[in-house]
Amino acid sequence: MQNVVITPVSLTSTEILVGAPVVGSVPLDAA
Repeated sequence: MQNVVITPVSLTSTEILVGAPVVGSVPLDAA
């Protein structure tokens, strides 16, 4: 059951880590 809990947490953390720089790069590049 831990695997089921760790899997969604890892995916969420990855999306946040990947999404933060991607979203931040857009306004920085546009500016």
